[in-house]
Amino acid sequence: MDLGSTAKKLQRATTVAEKSYKRINELLDRIKRLQEDLETTSSQVDSLEREVAAQRAVLEALAEAEGVDTDAVIDAAELPSVADADDADDGDANANTDSTTDADSDDSGDTAETPAPAADG
Repeated sequence: MDLGSTAKKLQRATTVAEKSYKRINELLDRIKRLQEDLETTSSQVDSLEREVAAQRAVLEALAEAEGVDTDAVIDAAELPSVADADDADDGDANANTDSTTDADSDDSGDTAETPAPAADG
């Protein structure tokens, strides 16, 4: 009887070890995919930052040629603060639904969008 009990315990331990090994391998694969996604996202962000910097340089050159004070325009613009942008990134999944519900629940019916100019024709 003791031999049968020991065999059952050994089988149970083997089963638990196999499941644990499988789970650890799955987690390692998941971590590897997350690292790859992180590297991809990082390179995409770097690329976007370069593109935005280039666009800013072009816009500032055009504004200077037209005599527009870019600092005054930026100061007058209602830009979100850095903290607001960080909060939006943290709650990215909720950001889309929150902005939609805020606009939909506005009692005045006005939206932040400006109407398109009437076409001359």
